Amino acid sequence: MRAIRKPFLTLSLLVAGAVLFVTGPLLICIYKRYRFDHNVRVIVDTTVDPETGPEGASEPCRYIFSLEGAAEPQAVQFSGSGIAHTYDPKTRIHGVTGVGKVIYRERVIELSRLGVLYGGQRLPCSSQPVLILVKENGRIVTGHCELRW
Repeated sequence: MRAIRKPFLTLSLLVAGAVLFVTGPLLICIYKRYRFDHNVRVIVDTTVDPETGPEGASEPCRYIFSLEGAAEPQAVQFSGSGIAHTYDPKTRIHGVTGVGKVIYRERVIELSRLGVLYGGQRLPCSSQPVLILVKENGRIVTGHCELRW
């Protein structure tokens, strides 16, 4: 009887380890996406100026910022005469276009004709929406999740 328990226990541990190995990264991605969607978000739609864009072509860009720790939409402020914004309380998303600044605490997202800048650095434009999580400490990390084993 005791001889049967040891192989069964070993097999059970191997199967449990394999399940965690396969599902672990997936569960982490689901959790990160939940955290990204839980915060107040700011969607910035902009077009890169043809003179500064790659190969002189005008390119539409969409950035989705998730502001970590932002629970109230009133905490996000907008400045600049050329900025237009809307807010959807159902999805907790601010929609922003134009030229100006989006401010949350000490964090400033600048919208200019050169593109979108954070911390003085221009953020890359992509054909797909760029997901950016702005952490509590001001660092930015990608909101995209890559499954890696």
